Amino acid sequence: QNGMSGHDYPDVNRPDYHLLPDSPCVNTGDPNYIAGPNETDLEGKPRVIGPRIDMGPYEFNHIPVADAGRDRTVEAQAPWGATVTLDGSASSDADSTPGTTDDIKEFNWFEIDPCDPNADVFLGTGRIIDCNLTFGTHIIVLDVIDRAGAFDSNEVKIIVQDTTPPEFTNIPQDLAVACDGGYNLEQLNAWLACATAVDKCSDVTITNDFMGIVNSCGATGSTTVTWTAEDQYGNKATTSPAAFTIVDIIPPLIVCPEDVTLEYPADTTPGATGKATASDICGDVTIRFEDTIIPGCGYTKTIERTWMATDDCNNILSCVQVIKVVDTTPPRFEFSVSPTTLWPPSHKMVEITPDWKVSDECDPQPQVSLVKIVMSEDDNAVGDGHTTGDIEVDEDGRIYVRSERSGANSGRIYTITYQAVDDCDNVTVRSATVSIPHDFKVFTRIAHRWLLSGREGSIHVDFNSDGIVNLADFAGFAQNWIK
Repeated sequence: QNGMSGHDYPDVNRPDYHLLPDSPCVNTGDPNYIAGPNETDLEGKPRVIGPRIDMGPYEFNHIPVADAGRDRTVEAQAPWGATVTLDGSASSDADSTPGTTDDIKEFNWFEIDPCDPNADVFLGTGRIIDCNLTFGTHIIVLDVIDRAGAFDSNEVKIIVQDTTPPEFTNIPQDLAVACDGGYNLEQLNAWLACATAVDKCSDVTITNDFMGIVNSCGATGSTTVTWTAEDQYGNKATTSPAAFTIVDIIPPLIVCPEDVTLEYPADTTPGATGKATASDICGDVTIRFEDTIIPGCGYTKTIERTWMATDDCNNILSCVQVIKVVDTTPPRFEFSVSPTTLWPPSHKMVEITPDWKVSDECDPQPQVSLVKIVMSEDDNAVGDGHTTGDIEVDEDGRIYVRSERSGANSGRIYTITYQAVDDCDNVTVRSATVSIPHDFKVFTRIAHRWLLSGREGSIHVDFNSDGIVNLADFAGFAQNWIK
């Protein structure tokens, strides 16, 4: 008998029997059957294997081939490492059903201890398994065992690493802030600190290249900053540059001196009328002024003084102070007439000549004019000769009064009133009188009184202050005596 075949004689523990390919063998009762090169056994497997003939489906076993997959590098997924899929699907066994590995009954995975190549750590069982690997290089061994107990091993090298840079979750943007006078340190520090980043494998350190504020005007300036996020494995991410700018668009605060009204003549310099004050949060302030003069009456004027405050960044704010120079002082006015006494009462018109001295500090030429002429009697009084029109002023301004008085009264007095008006309408009014005595006796008594007013042999009453005592002074004395 050349051998046994069929399901009735399975014996995997005893040696297999083999025949040469051209040896006769029993094949379903045919003792002279010679197996052809493409013959299969009852399980559809080849009968002729190399120089041998398989005696049956259970009498011949192939050694499985382990395949742990290709060497590879994986990116870490967490601070502890990465979850790696170990796949032994490429392993094979010729005794398996085509397209399967059903003759392999065990897939065992181990990791070789990096400190002891003779030691290993069991990772799990299965054709495909997932395991957690730490950072570094791992040698993984796959052992496959078939149903006959035959086995094979294969190694795969897996490197777990972190080459992924951190990811910025907040990137500072360009920022412009209003100057606070102290280089906006609080806002600057908040801006520098607002960059954030994350990394799936480790903590992140964020740095920046801030070197200080480049000064501009006042306490303004700017800086350009780049942020770098680095994980513990040296992977880095860098932002685009962002600018922090301190600007000053707010003008200074300015306070004008109060408006003032001054009597002419007046000192209108700032030392006398007041100076503006100003301040600015972002730097120093320069104060200057410009005057706009509006002429008034006489030498008066209104000054609109514009005060301007300019800060270091050329922001300007202004205010206006009004200075009025006024004239409320009336002219100095001395007034007299000549003659002051008329005699005799001849009913004739006599010209009266006015005389004055006038001056004003604010007007070089005050205007002098007649206000009125009044007399102490009616125009046609009893005993005055029945005349009327006793006061006349011709078109040239010459004054005429009638030399007469009522016989029933003590005499007549003409009162002549003039005024001096300056350019600011300040007025000074003065009056002078012309007298006509009732009779010569009165006039004589007046003269006697006047003569007695001086020392014996000397008359010292110089009424009109011309340095000469004469009848003109007598007339003045008479006028005062009558009053």
